[in-house]
Order: sequence, then structure tokens, then C-alpha cells
Amino acid sequence: MGRLAFYKFFKDFTNFFLSVILSIAVIVWVIQAVNYLDLVSEDGHGFKIYFMFTLFTLPKIIARILPFIFFISIFYSIIRIEEKNELQIFWLNGIQKIDFIKFIAKFSFLYLFCLSLLNLFIVPYFQDSARSFIRTSDLDYFASLINEKRFNDTVSDLTIYVDNIDDNGKFNNIFLKDKISETNSQMIFAKNGEIKKINNTNILSLNNGRILNQTIQQYNVSSIFFKSESEGHGKKKYKKILDELKNNSFEDVQRNLNENNKFRNKNIWLTEIKSLGFVNYNEGEISNVVKDRKFNRVSIINEIKKHKLNVVNFNSTEFNLSKYKTTTITTPKIQEYSTRALIKCYLNLKENFDAEFLIFNKYICKNAVFKDLKQEILKRLITPFYIPILALISCLLLLKSKDQPGFNKQKVFVFLFSLLIIIFSEIITKYSGINVVYGTIFSIIPFIFSLSIFIYLNLKLKKNVY
Repeated sequence: MGRLAFYKFFKDFTNFFLSVILSIAVIVWVIQAVNYLDLVSEDGHGFKIYFMFTLFTLPKIIARILPFIFFISIFYSIIRIEEKNELQIFWLNGIQKIDFIKFIAKFSFLYLFCLSLLNLFIVPYFQDSARSFIRTSDLDYFASLINEKRFNDTVSDLTIYVDNIDDNGKFNNIFLKDKISETNSQMIFAKNGEIKKINNTNILSLNNGRILNQTIQQYNVSSIFFKSESEGHGKKKYKKILDELKNNSFEDVQRNLNENNKFRNKNIWLTEIKSLGFVNYNEGEISNVVKDRKFNRVSIINEIKKHKLNVVNFNSTEFNLSKYKTTTITTPKIQEYSTRALIKCYLNLKENFDAEFLIFNKYICKNAVFKDLKQEILKRLITPFYIPILALISCLLLLKSKDQPGFNKQKVFVFLFSLLIIIFSEIITKYSGINVVYGTIFSIIPFIFSLSIFIYLNLKLKKNVY
């Protein structure tokens, strides 16, 4: 009879738990899905990518709300059977309250296991898979990213401006800047154009315009100062000139050298400067004067830039948009790292804290994430152990029956105490990665609380205080 009573309680609890957690998870998921509509409206991803991305966040939602829903379910189940006098069936069949508490504590470990499974394996896998949809997205709704009279830079390395968009979706007075590399860029002006879908590829068709190809040539002229130093020029004599050149334009270089009659072999400098174009390109600036202690010499570190423009007119041309990616974050976050990757990264940084690693050719591991790394590992491992605490706190309801004075106050106390534990666990999680002390506190609190509450319940029941 005792087993049947336990089975019925477990069945009723599980049915209530599943119905509540699925209902709440779906509500939270719908609200979150609305917030993710920016993936389509602002980032240009297709509805398939949007749906899969939002769907794969569902395990995370379930894992986040599971401890609270577990407490609500156990709290409700105990009160319900107390209100219906069903607990009397347990006591009349010789089941002691401490046995009932042990039963609740035992099946709480089943939910502890489920949450551990979610935290350690399922949630990271689905989170990383959701991010992979963004990484492989081809921006199906590219046209939706373009707004009138606004510089649109939602995709990386590309800026588009259109004066207006007509009712047919065609653009008028288009400006486009494509950053090809650090030294090469392309600007396109067109009278009109439109985006076409050709073989599942977004193509921007442009009419009546011109293309400006810009190339930046860079020079580093510090070598001429090294050579001059090696030919015996005194450091003190030209150190003053170098300091003056730091704030002067390149046009002043030749004049300063000519005016300094005490500086020997200045013609060697002028010849080398001219051969490198040092005095011809006014775009450059001297960026720094440094002293190299190792070689006991002073040198100028600078950069000279020369801009070249190539203009091409066209009647019509096509611009391939498929090579551009969204500026949406595509690199995995710490929460999306697999547990195995987190542990491997942690061990690598313990051995060599200043190094940077790439775990499984996918996850970046460096000392900047070490704090978040420890926090995430502890959260995944320790958070599930707060479930037995919530189960034992709910068992405090068994100390009084509904017919005894103070039962309602007992319900309020148990509810608020459990909420306090949940909030406390969330707060201490944020600080668990700061140092060893916080991490240790976060790790041992579940076990201390569980043991303390169980001992308290056992002592109260032995004294027959109900």
C-alpha cells in the first residue's frame, strides 16, 4: 500500500510539473521569439533561419526555469494532498513522515540528473547549433536591410545609401562603398538599381553610374635612419631633428635638413628620402619617435600613404551580395561552449595563462575569458544541486497539518524561503568566477543547506513536533 501511495504522489507531481514547465516555457519562448524578429527585419536572415534559431533556444529556457517550476510543483503537491486529507492515507498505512521526506529527497535527484544533463550537454549543443544557423546564413532578405536616406551598414565591409525606394522596390540615386581590404576599397554611384534573386544568389543590378577603385600604397622609411646611424652620424646631433619632425609635415623634412648645417651628410638623407617619396606624399604623418635601447639608436616609425584612384563609367553592372555576412555575432559565446571545451580551456589556461588557444578549431580560449569560464563551469555543475534543497524546504510543510494553528504562516514562510534560495543561487553564481573563495562558497552551500535542513526535519519529527 505504501508503494502505491508513493507512486500516486510521484505520478500526480510529475503530471503537474510537466504541464506547468511546458506551458511556461512556451510562453517565455513566444515572448523571446518576438524579440528575435530583428534577425529578419534588421539583419536580413530568412524566416527558416529565424525559426530554427528561436526553436533551438527552447532547451535553455527549460533549464533556466526548471528549479523554480520544480519548487512550485512540489509545494503545490504537498499542499493539495494535505488539503484533501490524502496525507492521512500515508500515516494510517504506517508510513512515517521521515520516510515520506526521504522519498521526496530521492526523486528530487531524478530532476537533479535531468537538469545536469541539460546544463552539461543538451543546452550547450543546441545553443551552439542555433549560432551555427546565423554563421551559415546567406541573408535571404537583403532588401529589407536597406532604408531610404540612411547609410545602411548592417552587413560587414559594405555601406549602402539610397535616396528613395519606389513602389516596385527599385532604388534611386545609389551610393555603395565596399571595403575590399585594408588598402583597397571601391565606391559605386548609380542612378538606379534593384536587388534580384539569380540562382539563389542576391545580385544588385545597377544602371548609369561610375565605379571608383581606391588603392592605398604604404611606405615605411625608418630604414633610412638606421642606415644613417650605421654610417656614423651622432645620436645627439640628429635626435633633436627627429624630435622636431615628430610634429612637422613631410614638406618640412627637406627644409629642416637643409637648414641644419651642422648635420653632416644631409644629402645622403635627402637622396634616400626622395627615392622613397618621403617629401612627395602629404597624406603621411610621423607617428612616433622611439629609442631602441638594444641597439642604442633612435629611429622614426612612420607610415607614408599614397592614394590612387581609378574611375570606370558604366551603363549597367551587377554587384554580387552573396559574399557579405551579417554583423550579427557569429562567434560562440562562453555559454555556447561545450562542457568538454570549457574544461579543456580551463586546464590549458592553468598551465599557460598568457597563451591563446583554439579549442577543437572552433572555441577561442584566452585569459580574458578565464573568469567567465570558471563561472560557467561552476554554474553547470553546481546549480542542479539546489533542487534537493528546494525539495527539503518544501517538506517543512509536513511539520504542521492544516488543522493546526500557524499552518498558513508556515506556507508563506516556506514559499518565501524557497524564493530566497533561488534568488541567492542566481546572485552567488555571478560572483563564483571572481576568485577561489567565491567559487568554494557557491560549491559547498547546496550540500551544507541540504544536510542542515534534513537534520532539522529529522530532529523535529523525532520530538513529534508537527
